[in-house]
Amino acid sequence: MTDLRTYRPAGIFDVRDNFRETQKADGTAAGVRGPIRFAVRAVVTAQGRTEPSGWVLHTRRTLSGLSVFTDEVVDERPPRVARRLAAAVTSVELRVSSPGFQPADLAFAPTGGQRIQIDLAPGLRYPFGPATLLRGTVERESGTGQRENGTGQRENGTGQRENGGTEAGVLVTAPGARYDYRTAADGSWVLVLPDPPGPVDVALTLTLPRPAAVLSAGWARNGPVVTRTVRVLPGTTTSVPELRLRLI
Repeated sequence: MTDLRTYRPAGIFDVRDNFRETQKADGTAAGVRGPIRFAVRAVVTAQGRTEPSGWVLHTRRTLSGLSVFTDEVVDERPPRVARRLAAAVTSVELRVSSPGFQPADLAFAPTGGQRIQIDLAPGLRYPFGPATLLRGTVERESGTGQRENGTGQRENGTGQRENGGTEAGVLVTAPGARYDYRTAADGSWVLVLPDPPGPVDVALTLTLPRPAAVLSAGWARNGPVVTRTVRVLPGTTTSVPELRLRLI
């Protein structure tokens, strides 16, 4: 563990479990208990923006659970080299992730040691416990009707696979949901709803990041927005029929 008094940090990150904090609703912070990764997406200087590959911030956890960054980044590619962040860097763009949570993106100025709160929303493997959940997937087919599997490869009726992309970045929302969900590469998503007093119909909305034709029955499309009404029971997990797409 690290004592803040022995460092002059360039950044102090207060990463919170937003769902647990909301559920407790007692005014106390709910820190993320697992490991936290601060991947560097880009660094910005007066000369422009660059996107280094494989960089992560080297941070240390304090006794209170804060993640402290001084000025060191690690290139995780072999042979794994640590280096100081150049003084000319005015902004660092990060993707913050922890097992069981959706990642969060932010930018910060690596000067002054400002304290930054980062609220992480639950991901697919979050330990929800008893809760009212909606779960589903967004799948994509090629123009020939071949379905793509979870690895991003297309699979035809003979089991042969062809290389292809996977659909990500679909924004999933529902009235009253504790958070929004943006699908990752496998297209899966999960939402938490307040426990209703009884069976209710929930209007689910998925916003597509690019033009696509809807192949699944039961879904209505209006431009980039695809909707479906789902019957939800309190305290249960409702599996929403898959949304299958074909890019236009």
